[in-house]
Amino acid sequence: MSYYQALQDHKYSAAYAYLDANATDTTTGQQLTLQVFIQIAQQSENMGGPVSSFHATAYPPLVVVTVSRSGGPYHVDNYLAGQDLDPEEDQYPEKPSKRKS
Repeated sequence: MSYYQALQDHKYSAAYAYLDANATDTTTGQQLTLQVFIQIAQQSENMGGPVSSFHATAYPPLVVVTVSRSGGPYHVDNYLAGQDLDPEEDQYPEKPSKRKS
């Protein structure tokens, strides 16, 4: 089971287990607890509908994840394989030189 499959199946504890132990709530900056994660997941479902599908596409070195809810598809995140994105640069760097080493 993957993180997104767990969300789609409403298995929030299983989805939470995929997160980094030091994950933070971006709205408060505090460590993300299971209870807060479940609240956020349920609020997201109430606002956008349940996750109906998800798809990851590799554009090396990026991976783009698209999640569909009843409100339509949207891009979730872009991951650089083995790298963090530079918040001051584009989300979609065209050249590896745009990444921080």
